[in-house]
Amino acid sequence: MPDIDIKAQALSDARARILMLQGQMTDRVLQMAAEVEKLTEIVPPAEAKAFLKARCNLPAVELSTYVGFARALKGSQDILRKARASFPVIKALVAADVEARQEVLERMQIGAQIDSKDVAVIRRRLSEAKLTVAESLAARNRKLVAAGARKQTKTTVAAFEAKMSAFVDDVRKRRTESNSVPPDIHERAGVLLGEFETLFGAGHPPLPDLKENTPAYRVGRAHHALKRFRDDSFDNKFGFGLKASDIGPTAVDALQVVTGRPRKVFGLAHLPSDRVAAEEISPESSGIVCRRRRHGPRSRASGVPAGGSDRNR
Repeated sequence: MPDIDIKAQALSDARARILMLQGQMTDRVLQMAAEVEKLTEIVPPAEAKAFLKARCNLPAVELSTYVGFARALKGSQDILRKARASFPVIKALVAADVEARQEVLERMQIGAQIDSKDVAVIRRRLSEAKLTVAESLAARNRKLVAAGARKQTKTTVAAFEAKMSAFVDDVRKRRTESNSVPPDIHERAGVLLGEFETLFGAGHPPLPDLKENTPAYRVGRAHHALKRFRDDSFDNKFGFGLKASDIGPTAVDALQVVTGRPRKVFGLAHLPSDRVAAEEISPESSGIVCRRRRHGPRSRASGVPAGGSDRNR
């Protein structure tokens, strides 16, 4: 019995302290909103925001909540104080529409405990209730189509990366005494170029117009390299170089970023720092985005970072 009494007393004391702290936190949010309202009555909102951000170090996300409080929640301070509403809940209420905000405040008034997720659920329910049956089905179908398109795109990208990887491996095995493209490589490059342009788009600015070490530059460089292989238009002395002054297969290196796998260097698996992966459809076929993925170089055989000593292995 004494142990139970001690535990119950500890829980009771903790609850009392936490409720008091929650109330203090709500009071501080309401006081901040009141101070910002006073300021915006004298100073234009844009100027007030700039001042509060620069001189009071208030984050922009908090500023928008405090500035919008007077418009959305003025007169509801007692309800918020009684419910010990946290800042995330007040932020969600400021961003909500009138109907959702009114329902949440009514629930708080009768003692319901509300968090920001509850506000989101109420907003979504009220929004869906305004839709007709046809509009609701159309919205659901759009989601299904979008999910199917994402799945199909991932499959397409994986297949394209596998083809590019095999193409790069084959080109690296060829002799590089001359810069003449073999007929089979020339033909495969044409097919891969078509798939590349379906994923990444066909319109890429000239490389000198692009900033180096950017996704657009790396994709444009790979596109330029594939066109060189398709057209058999290498003009350097030997090897498949992108520029006349290049020594070595720089065009092959440019294609490495769309193979989806590391490049072997002296028996080790080396991932170039400029590797790019396509995750969605391209800008020209409804918004593809090329996302850059960085990985540290590792040995495929041992999993040890490239350059590591035998002792570390």
